[in-house]
Amino acid sequence: MRPFVLGILLIFSIGFVQLQAQDKEKMNPNIWEGKVLFIDHFSLADNTEGLERGIGLGLEAGYHRHLSNLISVGIPFKVAVADIPNVGDFDDRIRLISLDLVARIRGYKPENKVVPYGFVGVGGVFESINGESNDNTYFQIPLGAGLHYRLGPWGYVSAQAEYRMTATQEFDRNNLQLGLGFTWQIGKGEPKKEEPKVMDLIADSDEDGIPDKDDECPTVAGIQAFKGCPDTDGDGIADSKDKCPDEAGSAAAMGCPDSDNDGVPDVEDKCPELAGTLMGCPDFDNDGVPNNEDECPDLAGSLNGCPDKDSDGIADKDDACPELAGVASNRGCPLATDSDGDGVIDSADACPTIAGSPSNRGCPAIKAEERQVLEYAMQAVRFETGSARLRAESYGILDQVAQVVRNNPYNNLRINGHTDNTGSTGNNLNLSERRAKACFDYLKSVGIDPLKMAYVGYGEDRPIADNDTSEGRRLNRRVEFELYIE
Repeated sequence: MRPFVLGILLIFSIGFVQLQAQDKEKMNPNIWEGKVLFIDHFSLADNTEGLERGIGLGLEAGYHRHLSNLISVGIPFKVAVADIPNVGDFDDRIRLISLDLVARIRGYKPENKVVPYGFVGVGGVFESINGESNDNTYFQIPLGAGLHYRLGPWGYVSAQAEYRMTATQEFDRNNLQLGLGFTWQIGKGEPKKEEPKVMDLIADSDEDGIPDKDDECPTVAGIQAFKGCPDTDGDGIADSKDKCPDEAGSAAAMGCPDSDNDGVPDVEDKCPELAGTLMGCPDFDNDGVPNNEDECPDLAGSLNGCPDKDSDGIADKDDACPELAGVASNRGCPLATDSDGDGVIDSADACPTIAGSPSNRGCPAIKAEERQVLEYAMQAVRFETGSARLRAESYGILDQVAQVVRNNPYNNLRINGHTDNTGSTGNNLNLSERRAKACFDYLKSVGIDPLKMAYVGYGEDRPIADNDTSEGRRLNRRVEFELYIE
């Protein structure tokens, strides 16, 4: 019997430990109780006629754990001495030891001082009669009710009535027990519940499920993540902080789209497709003027993004005298300045440091004999029929043209190719250009700077004679050499 009882007690203990472990998260109080017991075995026993009634005394110590404000489990431990009729000599005292597992249900309200409760459980009892070897072990089912009277936040006076029904048939040990003692609450105290205000329960003006007192946007329905404020475009930025609440954007652009990811919202970005730091635009030369407004994006400058060496307010690219401060009306040059004394002021002089002719924009004039060379070359340069291949007799006159170009370094040379109207217009245009290029290539081969030359073909569009005659067609088949000042 004893191993069986010990097994039952072990199971109860394991179950209690599990309940205790589950309760840690609930943080309900731990309860310790101590009572003085008055035990009546006599009244409920059979064959008691003529015997004196006797009340036994005992002590109870117990631990209880609240699973909620209404339910708790506990282990009361009791030791007692009692008179039990029909057991041995009536003058003998029986010593009792019991251990129970009980569940309580209480009628609890935080504001009440008196807390009633009821309980039921199962327990094991060991009794010893005068210390003899005929000790007994049996089970009982305790049930009863009691009252706790609150003394303060941590303690109660307890009064309890308990009926213990013996579950082992061969023993007649039913008894009544009355207990009086104290209850101590250890752990987190029971918080005082504040009565909710009527307005707290119903005040949700925008009906978003968040009370107005907790809602940062009480008149507009929102979400819990933003404390009651909406996020219309769903970009994770509350509308109150979103510059573009109807368009999904990035946090860096304050909730607005930012196509080039430069941190400047598209609505404020003057270059929404190009990443940049100046109003969203790039600045290649780092002069503080964005490329889209910089007239010289590859040269740092302060005048519309362009340099102005002489600080006359005229960008160097437009200044005829970039080293001398001047005025706009004189192309950036000082008024009435004629550095080379040729009668052409510097602002209009293509060669301001070399005396020249007013008729040649201030540059030295082309000599008459040099002009004759160019006019003669127009007809003297010959090609194979229908071809852009130069005839050998053309080389000499082209050498003379090259010398004229060398003699006039301030001039550029334009080579214009022409044909008569024989054949198709497209073929004539192509042939005229190839013949002009053939002259260009030859002059380049004898040392003329290609950057100072240009060529173009006009085909049959610019005749100088009648194409209806053989002589007219001969004159129209020509290459012109034209010196000019930029």
